[in-house]
Amino acid sequence: MTLTEKIGAGMARTRAGLGSRLAFLFRSRKTEKEFYDELEEILVTSDVGVTVTRSIVDSFRELAGRQAITGGEALQSAFVAFLEQLVSRVVAPEIGGPGMSVLMLLGVNGSGKTTTAGKLARSAAESGRSVLLAAADTFRAAAADQLAEWSTRAGVPLVRQQAGADPGAVVYDALDAARARKHDLVIVDTAGRFHNRENLVRELQKIDKIVRSKLAEGDRYYRMIVLDATAGTNAFTQARSFHEAVPLDAAIVTKLDSSARGGVILPLIADLGLPVFRIGVGEGVDDLVPFEGTAWVHSLFE
Repeated sequence: MTLTEKIGAGMARTRAGLGSRLAFLFRSRKTEKEFYDELEEILVTSDVGVTVTRSIVDSFRELAGRQAITGGEALQSAFVAFLEQLVSRVVAPEIGGPGMSVLMLLGVNGSGKTTTAGKLARSAAESGRSVLLAAADTFRAAAADQLAEWSTRAGVPLVRQQAGADPGAVVYDALDAARARKHDLVIVDTAGRFHNRENLVRELQKIDKIVRSKLAEGDRYYRMIVLDATAGTNAFTQARSFHEAVPLDAAIVTKLDSSARGGVILPLIADLGLPVFRIGVGEGVDDLVPFEGTAWVHSLFE
């Protein structure tokens, strides 16, 4: 199955929800005011958020008026092109380069961080990267055990300590080990934390400072938040709060295959300027795939 086909298959529920509502709207015979009022309602109730929805609707309305676009099919084609341009504003980083790459995964409990770390490690190892996993979620023994299982499945080493250990110390040791063993990718799984708990956020900032202090010339560091698409607009709130605490480089959106709304990708890009690095379109080990904006937009209208 190609990447486009995987995204299309994983977007089935979103297509049946958000996509079908949009397609029906473009086929309807409504006045201009009715059309844009309903477009706004569809986007808001599909987790796009009020601010970004109004920006999208106002900009598209102005574009359609300026280009004198009328008729359902022409208007839909113009909207597809408009969304393609929107999701292409920012580009996700490529993990690689001459030095060591460090990828730190952040987010709340239940978003899928540990599973995402394991899937990324396996994919990177299969592509020839020398990967090391760091179990910096020391609050839950189950998290380190789960990551250990992924370490075995992916055939990559794991650095961990006992439950309750200082997560910063785990990261420090992992980076020293990676440097000594010449690994070119370190994936750090951090503890799930509520984005509004100051003490936990400060600890995250401490880990971030440790990573930055251990980087050498040519190394690359990526901070990525893992978000559960089924959390809806709360996922965007999480991203915004984490972004304020620790500047993020990208987002990974999991469980898109389980969401009938799936619009949270739009405010991540349009409001936060945060590129989407990977999306989860299934439960399989190969179902964490690169985000391809054009394929994602077109999958809504298939």
